[in-house]
Order: sequence, then structure tokens, then C-alpha cells
Amino acid sequence: MPAKTNESGYQLLIMLSLLVVFASLMIVGATLFFKDFGHQRTITVTATGLASASPAMATVYVTMNATGMTASLANANLSARVNEFNTTVLPFLNGNVSRIQTTSYQVYQPSNCTYVNVSNYCIYKKLDYYIATESMSVTIPSISNASNALTQMLAIQNLQLQSVQATLSNSQKTALNQEALTQALTNATSQAKALAGSESIRVENISVQSSVIYPYYYSVGAASSATPGAKTVNSTVFYGGTISAQKSVYVVFSMR
Repeated sequence: MPAKTNESGYQLLIMLSLLVVFASLMIVGATLFFKDFGHQRTITVTATGLASASPAMATVYVTMNATGMTASLANANLSARVNEFNTTVLPFLNGNVSRIQTTSYQVYQPSNCTYVNVSNYCIYKKLDYYIATESMSVTIPSISNASNALTQMLAIQNLQLQSVQATLSNSQKTALNQEALTQALTNATSQAKALAGSESIRVENISVQSSVIYPYYYSVGAASSATPGAKTVNSTVFYGGTISAQKSVYVVFSMR
């Protein structure tokens, strides 16, 4: 009988020890849970940053046409005008011909529409000549040269000016985007600190919601000037304006 009593006592002590260990683990686990839960208190804000700069470059879009009695002759006449155009603009491109890009090109035989009586029925008839047309973009690396370049371009026969855009250089785009992002994060942090009060905050996640560069502003004005006995030249003045970069961010801050 005493042996059984001692055995039962040992079993009871083992069970009590296990209960103590289990209770300790529960307390530690609960403490870690509440600490982790407290760490996850967050503030989420959205903010916008804006940065502006005067564009460094100008991009000019033009179209040239030429005619000929055959497709080959029309193309040859166009090539002569394109060569004249290239020679005219290359000095403004620092000799970099890659800044001239063809955006479209075609050779076609035009047709004429003749209406029959009063029925609005149209009969198309091919005309006896061909038209060759080419559209191009020219990126002028220094916007200060744009006015002079435009004036000389427009002196080329059968050249049509489609549009002019003030554009940012690659380095300007990078700098403006970074400046706008920095401003957006500064604004977001200010909002979060105001909400957190005396508690410290830390950035946990940043998501850029939108990124916009605007506008491509331009203004072209023409003024006629002439020297006695000389050919009249149309002087074109180009104004670059201001381009802005805007970034909107979604930021999650943790509170401690």
C-alpha cells in the first residue's frame, strides 16, 4: 500500500508541473499577442506632391507633300524637300540626325468626286498625278533655339506645321518625378503626425496611386519682317511655358 501511495504522489506532482508549464506558456503567448497587436495599429493617408519646371526641349511636328506625274517622280520630289528640311534643322540638333523621326509616309494617286445630276451619287475618278507625303517629328534639344528653327522650317515650300510641344529632357523628367514624390511623402507624413499626436510613427508601405506630367503647353506667334530689297521672312516666336509633375501616394504608417 505505501508503494502505491508514493506512486500516486509522483503522478500528481508531474501533473501539477505540467499545468504550471502550460500556464506559463499561455501567459507568454498572450503577452506576445498583445505586443504584436499593439504594433499593428496603423494610420493610412493619401497625399499629393507637385513639382514644376520650364521645359528644356521643343518637339516640332511637320508634314511635307510633293507631286509628280508618276509615283516615282512624286517620291523623288518629296525626297528633295526632305533633304532640304534635314539640312535646315540639323544645325539646331547639334548634328544629331536621330532627333528627326518619320511618323508616317505614303504615296498615292488622288481621285476626284463628280456628282451625277441631283442624286448625290458620286463617281470617283483617278487624277493624272501622284502625291507623296511624309510626316515627321523633330526634337530640338535647346528650347531657346526653337523660335529660330521654326522660322527657317516654315520657309520650306509645301511644309505644314502640325504642332509644337514644349517637352522635358529625360533628366528633367527624373528630377521632377522624384521631387513630386518627395513632396507627396512629406505631405503624407505631416497628416499622419497630426493624427498620431504624441505617438511615434513609421512608414510601413508606400503605394503610388497616380503619376501625371502636364501640360504640354506651347504658343506660336508669327510676325512679318523684311529688309528693303530682301525677301520677306516670317518670324516665328515660341514660348515654352511650364510643365508640372504630380504624384499621388497611399501611405500606411505604424504607430508605436
